[in-house]
Amino acid sequence: MSKSINEQLERLEKKAELVSGASWAKFPNIGDSIQGALITRRLAMSPTQQEQIIYVIKNEDGIFNVAFKSNYPIHKEFAGAVTGQVVKIKYSSSKPHQKKGFNNIKIYTVTTSPDLIDESIKGFLEENGYELGAAMPELVGIPAFEDAPAAEEEASTEQAKPLGNSIPKV
Repeated sequence: MSKSINEQLERLEKKAELVSGASWAKFPNIGDSIQGALITRRLAMSPTQQEQIIYVIKNEDGIFNVAFKSNYPIHKEFAGAVTGQVVKIKYSSSKPHQKKGFNNIKIYTVTTSPDLIDESIKGFLEENGYELGAAMPELVGIPAFEDAPAAEEEASTEQAKPLGNSIPKV
């Protein structure tokens, strides 16, 4: 094997270690949020075998996974997002589910702007095989990234709106 292939494999291993070691962000109460620099996103299966998109966020408290079902419209708020972009995801409200016996539907808002890049994590990103300002990995065939209608369960929820430069740089 050539040195460049070994280096590429090492970068992939570092990326996998970083993502697998992340904690899961939890939003038990309305108003709970997470804010930090977006590292990457990936497609995965939930424990209930549903496709989900996981966003990996780094802040002063560590590295966190934030997951949403792949058909939720919140993913459109991440269109054009880049590595190192500062985001805030907030559990802003809830409303009753249309189906009896189901939990309330949680409504999330995303606040970000392409101009908000946390350059202080550049060294961290490079050490772990990422590049500051690089586009997020493409997730093809996911309804939330295309103009396909959302699933019935989420179709009635409010769509998050970007709020511009309202996040202070971390």
